[in-house]
Amino acid sequence: MESPIDREMLMEQTKAQLARAWKMFRSTQEPTLGERFWLGFLGTGGNPEAVVGQVPATGGFLLRFGPAFFALDPGPGALPRALERGWPLGDLHGVLISHRHLDHVGGAAAVIEAMCRAMYVRRGYLIAHHTLLEEQVIDQFHQGRDGATAYPGGPDVIAMKPGDQAEVAGVQIAALKAYHGGPNLGYRFHYKGRSLAYTSDTNLITSFWNGQRTVRFGDPVRLIERCEDITGIRDDLIGALAGVEVIIANVTSHMAWWQRHLTDFGVVALLRAVHPKLCILTHFNRASVVPNDLRQQMAAFCAQESGVPVLAAYDGASFDLEDTFS
Repeated sequence: MESPIDREMLMEQTKAQLARAWKMFRSTQEPTLGERFWLGFLGTGGNPEAVVGQVPATGGFLLRFGPAFFALDPGPGALPRALERGWPLGDLHGVLISHRHLDHVGGAAAVIEAMCRAMYVRRGYLIAHHTLLEEQVIDQFHQGRDGATAYPGGPDVIAMKPGDQAEVAGVQIAALKAYHGGPNLGYRFHYKGRSLAYTSDTNLITSFWNGQRTVRFGDPVRLIERCEDITGIRDDLIGALAGVEVIIANVTSHMAWWQRHLTDFGVVALLRAVHPKLCILTHFNRASVVPNDLRQQMAAFCAQESGVPVLAAYDGASFDLEDTFS
């Protein structure tokens, strides 16, 4: 026996719910956020094993910096994790991408759609290396360049290369060189004398002594064991980060893959040279947390060796930076 259909209810409730969705997703009203200095980590994992296992998660992080609100390197899972925590991506001023690897860009399309109110509203910025935009690592639709009449929204695009600068919501953003995975950018933020930098994935160490010989960049030696053995680092990265107060460092591992990533040893070399007020470690590979979680020990190692306060981020962590800057 067929169930009776309440055609009037179906019509009226559909109309009401369409109106509700229209108001929710097509609002052009901009939020009044005020000024805040805050970090929220949607995920702290890096590399393919973190992507496929989500241990740790790969969501990137959110940054409130003065009046601006940014998402950096939203990897797979960024949007649902933001929804779980009640972090409002529809208030974002910009989405910043460092490079093309999936753990850094795999969730970017969904976060852009959230920023642009389901792509009905033109608002916010997509900031990335010009090569990633030209090669459509972020597709034309999510660059706001598709022209689809059903979805007229999307971001404005700022294409950058190392050394370029831009201003978003009153915050100065500088693009920094990063040495990893082809075209790649770190970012430095300035607002009213306060500064924060994100390293992206990058190597820093160029040579070290292994007890028998000097190991140089490109030699097939994966592990470094002592900070005192480092004999060469990238001076251009040190110069780009000089004077910055807070550094978000993509570390990956304690001492492995130094030719592709910072490692704890590269972080120590960086902090000894730059002397920020605070460093927060993120982008941990699976071997940093399974079967034993080594992240707190990694942060303690970096702090003890450098003399700089160092914290380890974890999935869902948030940090209020007001006291650090003041």
